[in-house]
Amino acid sequence: ENSGGREESNRTEVVLNVVVAHFNPHSLEARREEADRLLNQTRGTGPTLLLGDFNALSPLDHSSYDSQNASSFFSSNERLTRKFLVPGTHKIDYGILRRLYAHYADLDYLSHTLTIPAAARTLNVTFSRLFRGVPSPAAVQHVHGAVSTALATVPHFAPSAPTRIHIDPNHAAPLRLDYILADYASLSLLGPIVAGYVARSNSTAELSDHYPVVVDFALRRNL
Repeated sequence: ENSGGREESNRTEVVLNVVVAHFNPHSLEARREEADRLLNQTRGTGPTLLLGDFNALSPLDHSSYDSQNASSFFSSNERLTRKFLVPGTHKIDYGILRRLYAHYADLDYLSHTLTIPAAARTLNVTFSRLFRGVPSPAAVQHVHGAVSTALATVPHFAPSAPTRIHIDPNHAAPLRLDYILADYASLSLLGPIVAGYVARSNSTAELSDHYPVVVDFALRRNL
């Protein structure tokens, strides 16, 4: 029977965890420890979205940083060297995001396919396969790789810093430091990415030294 006028539902409640993080802006080693600690703390907790300022660069953006000759620029400044380069080298450190990409997909990056029909088809086909169950790390790496190939000849780099509030000397070049990531379990819950962008406007340019990053997606109907 129905008590209190409420209808009973057979739907199973699914909790989507949302974790916001701000990694150390100065120490590469500290960021590695923070990334590992975060992965350990969220492992086995259920579907998770991870977002925030990771103060680290993504290997998915390497072509943009290469075209800017960013590694040489970072090498010319001790502060930038400590923040962005592999110790003792002139190579950009992508290790933080590689750690995270072993467990999470980069929704902001994947959203760039929306304006490119061929890339969008690649994304939709691959995601439809992921939606059939909790995807494996190899499957998500395949998504990143397929989209990266589709975007190879298309300008898509969308830096989240600096803004007009240029208060951080480490923001001396266009950088993507802010991310929205989805783990494998949440990928099996999410529907199509509807939109993704860095929210640039006169107001957001003066709110912070980083621009907001936005990804709109649809939940599957059976949730």
